[in-house]
Amino acid sequence: MFNPVGEYAAYRVCSPVLFANSRGEARLITSVQEPGSRRILCFDGNLDLIWERETPGGIGPSVSVADFDGDGRADIFAPAQSGRLFRFDEDGRVLWDFDTQAFCYAPGAIVDVDGDGALEYVLCTELGKIIVYNQSGEIVFTHQCDSRRANRTAPAFGKIADGPRGLAFGITGSDTGQLYCFTVPAGADTHVEWQDFRGGARSTGSWFGLQKVETVRMEPENLVWDAVLTRDEITFRVTNPAPEKEPLEAEATVLAPDGVRQGATGIIAGEKGVLKMPVAVSAPGAYRFEWYAKKADGQVLACGSRTLTLSPYRNDQALARKAVVALRDAVAGVPTDAGFGAVLREELAAIEQEAADLGVLQLAGAGSAFSGEVVARTGKLNARAKRALALAGLAPSVLSDAYGCPVLPFEGRMWENLNVDAELPGRVSVPLAIRRRCVTGEHEPVSIKLLNVSPDTVMVRTTAGETAGGLVITPHKVTQVPTNPDSGTVVWDPIIPLGEVESVAIPRLETREFWFDVDATKATAGEHTAKVTFSAGGKETVVEIALRVLPFEMGGYDAMRLCMWASYNKYTVPDLLAHGATVFLTGLPPAKAVEQDGRTRLEVDFAAMDQFLAPLEGHDVFLLLTGLPQVGVGEDDPSYVARLADYFEQVMSHLAAKGIPEEHVALYTWDEVGGNGWDAVRRYVAFGKLVLKARPTIKFYVNGGGDLPMFEELVEIAAIWSPAFFMLDDDTPVMRYLWDTKKTMWTYNCAYMYARPMGWNTKAINIVGEFRMQAVFAVRYGATGIGYWCYNHGESMWNPVHAEYPIVYQTSPDGPVTSSRRWEAVRESVEDSRIVVALRDRLADASVSDTAKEKIRHLLEETLPRLADKSLTEMHLGTAPYVLDDTNNDSVVAAFREELLDCVELVSG
Repeated sequence: MFNPVGEYAAYRVCSPVLFANSRGEARLITSVQEPGSRRILCFDGNLDLIWERETPGGIGPSVSVADFDGDGRADIFAPAQSGRLFRFDEDGRVLWDFDTQAFCYAPGAIVDVDGDGALEYVLCTELGKIIVYNQSGEIVFTHQCDSRRANRTAPAFGKIADGPRGLAFGITGSDTGQLYCFTVPAGADTHVEWQDFRGGARSTGSWFGLQKVETVRMEPENLVWDAVLTRDEITFRVTNPAPEKEPLEAEATVLAPDGVRQGATGIIAGEKGVLKMPVAVSAPGAYRFEWYAKKADGQVLACGSRTLTLSPYRNDQALARKAVVALRDAVAGVPTDAGFGAVLREELAAIEQEAADLGVLQLAGAGSAFSGEVVARTGKLNARAKRALALAGLAPSVLSDAYGCPVLPFEGRMWENLNVDAELPGRVSVPLAIRRRCVTGEHEPVSIKLLNVSPDTVMVRTTAGETAGGLVITPHKVTQVPTNPDSGTVVWDPIIPLGEVESVAIPRLETREFWFDVDATKATAGEHTAKVTFSAGGKETVVEIALRVLPFEMGGYDAMRLCMWASYNKYTVPDLLAHGATVFLTGLPPAKAVEQDGRTRLEVDFAAMDQFLAPLEGHDVFLLLTGLPQVGVGEDDPSYVARLADYFEQVMSHLAAKGIPEEHVALYTWDEVGGNGWDAVRRYVAFGKLVLKARPTIKFYVNGGGDLPMFEELVEIAAIWSPAFFMLDDDTPVMRYLWDTKKTMWTYNCAYMYARPMGWNTKAINIVGEFRMQAVFAVRYGATGIGYWCYNHGESMWNPVHAEYPIVYQTSPDGPVTSSRRWEAVRESVEDSRIVVALRDRLADASVSDTAKEKIRHLLEETLPRLADKSLTEMHLGTAPYVLDDTNNDSVVAAFREELLDCVELVSG
């Protein structure tokens, strides 16, 4: 079944071509001819227009696509009916504009015709002239065919007969019935990228050559003379098709005309990586850029250079003018009184005024004390101008499809706390329809953002319609909080339930986020539909959420336990259980020795424990019992072991009667014992031996790090290892030893190494790496439990605190809790990990098809290791925030989730 993503209507459309750009994004290129307009257009995978360019004469047949010059970026060749031959880069920049003096009705071929390793472009015009262009755009071969009319076929390359002739190409000879065939110097095995009219023998009209890179590449993404802006960075993409264990090193430098040298270095782990280099254009003149990727031993695997002539602030001023022109065009003919048109006019005036004020200050050679403020203002104006261009791009759809709507709904990013208020939709979809899948028993959160396109602040109220089949939808709002005092950043992290009549204020041209907890824990399998209504300014905007609940059982809680160090009360325990926490800490119950009939017995007081256990009744939980047992005598007393046996028999029997079996209980006598030194380790082991002598079936939980000899002693008592998360993938003697013991492996996190700077800066952390994928990554390495310090210990996260450890928000230790984006991410990660484990178990199921098993193995053996290994490697190496963001983001989560649920569909029928 094919699901259309959109349409584009025009008077005449040429045959489209699909290709993937240097970032792996799908693109569709075509050309339209309409009265008074001839344009080539490039769309993304949602059929949103990315760029368009005027092409005098129009592109009649089709285009050819390849990485023509080997720079890691796609090139589009478009011969026009006017006789002009255009070559565009993948972002629409004109690289060639040649007048061939002969119009064309067929695309060209892209082949290395002379066997020198460089591609050529081969074109046949309508008048029968064959032209071959080299890399520099020079004509290296021409031939005039006898017929000078109706030559309308692309050169078709291939080997037409056995023998030494090698490669040949042919064209039809117009309406004369002739067929021309030419041999070329290259052999039959020469490099061919675009072979004939639709690319190749299968006529797919597609090119994905950048996905078949065989050598290391490092290419700049935005290093062109008119794209270098103040406070922007040059982005380099590195592709390593055969990564080794040791990551590559990437470096880029630029030498300015005033002698200032700038640069950046970074680590490239896995198949793809990114390096960003800030550039300050301080003086007019030639800027020499150089870059390379190398091994740790210095062997250079890829390099390049480029010289650009730049002037301070020139591109910034051009960007502001471009924004002004785009906004002016967007509102041309639109009434001035109100609505989105009025908003755009206000934005136009503000940008125009700031650009004029800045223009007299943007002078090359200004003193540093003076230029600092100008640079800061220029950077802000650039950001505003870019946003204005995006708004202008939305204007046609807003003014037609969403005319009169004060707010625009869109999905946007879900797992990012930064800059939510500035986020814009990629396209306008009114009404917005959201389609999701989940499995029975899990939550499926839905984030809907609203952009205010009206001239004034609007008050928005939302309601969720009735649902059937056990589905429960609860609306929330996402609000802002300050981060720690050192950074001064504002993030959008707290997720607060909305009252029935509560409204949310959205200022003009700002975005606010609504979060809907779609609870499918009791939902029936099948299709479910819910409608969410947003009321603002007397208008209603409806969003439809279609959820397909798949009949699949996640792995049990033992597949992935979750431990949150917490202060428990009537608010926190239900919230912990609802978010998948299954490991709870409580102290060992007190006991006292009682003499009776000449014998000593222990009376254990379970009152406090029973009060603690009450809200856990009916839940599959695991207990970590803290503290030392009170049995009335010391460890050196001859009766100590007997009393321990009596004590733990009573405790375990009592817990079993409460529904908690002994295999779900472990002693957590000492926290991070290895970090407390050898004396602590020896005391712990000595105590553990006595306990195990008294009750051999009891478990001990050992967390934290330490030296190998410490673990070699602790192994005598340990049943559950719980090293720090950053140790989980370590190939060290300690971790090899822990894995070799074959004991249960959990992990926990209190280092927060996805933060920059590393540590307790969690509000602005990379949420995908630290929370959303961490349980899934733990499965990749064999762990069956994760944990976080902490749930709610410490100062209130509503305030700008230094130690941002708590994952929820409380105004007082005993008060209600407010969830966070980080906390919701943890629940999603644990649920996904349980699905992964269940799929892994289905590999042993004879009823599962071979096709399904192949898909599951791909998920487990290729996708998950690739994602986890790269993510953790970059975390260990302390890479820049943009590197972490490039590896751990919403797109990665969406792709993983799609593959995960595709596997589920195959096994659930």
